[in-house]
Amino acid sequence: RDRSVSRGLGDVYKRQLYNDIKTVFLITQPEFNFISSSCVREILLNKGDISGFVPEAVCRYLTMNAQALS
Repeated sequence: RDRSVSRGLGDVYKRQLYNDIKTVFLITQPEFNFISSSCVREILLNKGDISGFVPEAVCRYLTMNAQALS
């Protein structure tokens, strides 16, 4: 999704605003990619493992307080 949005913006810049600008997309490794808090909450509420998405202390806290998130 983010790639398609970025690609669209790149196309707009090139065609409408700055036709001499080159657009470069740098894709990160999955472990460094953004994940929304809503996704983490959904994983947690469905009894999934969130340890790969948040720091250890956050994982412990959220796991202990999962019921308060629903």
